[in-house]
Amino acid sequence: MPVLVIPLFNNLIENGLKYARKEVNPKISIRVNQDSEILCIEIEDNGEGVKKEDHKKVFDMFYRSNNKTKETGLGLYLVKHVAGKLSGNFEFESTEGEGTKFSLNYS
Repeated sequence: MPVLVIPLFNNLIENGLKYARKEVNPKISIRVNQDSEILCIEIEDNGEGVKKEDHKKVFDMFYRSNNKTKETGLGLYLVKHVAGKLSGNFEFESTEGEGTKFSLNYS
């Protein structure tokens, strides 16, 4: 597994903890599956999720969907950049109030 996935994991896990909902027990699931030549990595949380209207902007440089933290808005931008360097397929699913799932598939 390329060393590039370490900052990717760090950022997605950190975000899952940072944006955990207070009314539920925070949960972050990490699943790794290999089927033939394709490795699939999924990181899913049950946090705040992302509003539907923010889905297209969430990977933009300096974009922050809320002002709860004083972050730079570079985290998910860098995640997308790293995923591109791995020449894999990177997907994002999120429902506001339910959580977020990121999937990276590469061979």
